[in-house]
Amino acid sequence: MSTLLVCGCSWSDPNFFTNLHPELDCNWPKWPELLEGPWDKIVNLSKGGSGLDLQVPLMMKYIMLNDDVSHIIYQLSSWHRWTTPSGYRQNPCLAKSMHTKREDSVLKDALRPSLERMEEIEKMFPTNYRSIMLRIDNSLVLLNALIDLCLYKNIKFIGWQGIHFSNTKDKSLDKFTYKYFIQHELFHRLDDLQNHGKIEFINWPLVDNMADSMEIILPRSTNFRVSVIDAHPNANGQRFIAQWIHQHATTI
Repeated sequence: MSTLLVCGCSWSDPNFFTNLHPELDCNWPKWPELLEGPWDKIVNLSKGGSGLDLQVPLMMKYIMLNDDVSHIIYQLSSWHRWTTPSGYRQNPCLAKSMHTKREDSVLKDALRPSLERMEEIEKMFPTNYRSIMLRIDNSLVLLNALIDLCLYKNIKFIGWQGIHFSNTKDKSLDKFTYKYFIQHELFHRLDDLQNHGKIEFINWPLVDNMADSMEIILPRSTNFRVSVIDAHPNANGQRFIAQWIHQHATTI
């Protein structure tokens, strides 16, 4: 018995639903279910709104407790996301957009309670150069530890950046995030593992797609997205992602 272990954010969440269209049935197959590979079952740990600080420990715990994982396919979300001690999944990029203060926002009515909480948390713990360094440091330590565990247990690791690496709406912060990431010693360690074929990041080095990595993976069209105002993949979009992974992943 071999298992494909999957993790990510709402793009991969088997229980995805959209607050922007609460009447919409989103119970379509997600991309992990549409992949073909040498595994007998799929375990999908993806959680909407989550960041690396939540996702990576979930995968590590599962691997530690189970010996049947043969492959991991990891959809990385924004590197700015983090989880509060109470378990709330904070999205600084969304908080810094200040939707509750904008007359033109299509999100503020449907997401107001969540947006207000995010904006309040951002006020208390602002996203700045110091917090970015801390989050990148911690995320790279976690990601390297996960990959070391995969190498130790002979698990094939495939990763891909599914949504914006950094989209704080502040160009100086985004530029700093990219620069700090690619100059980090643990980034260079991952780069070495990637170049030697020990691991596979499909769209390495993850920050190449600075404008919108989502656009490259999934066309921004209602043929593939939930709607004009909800950029999540719909049923066609999930099929498109599965095909994209099949076309670009060499170790499945």
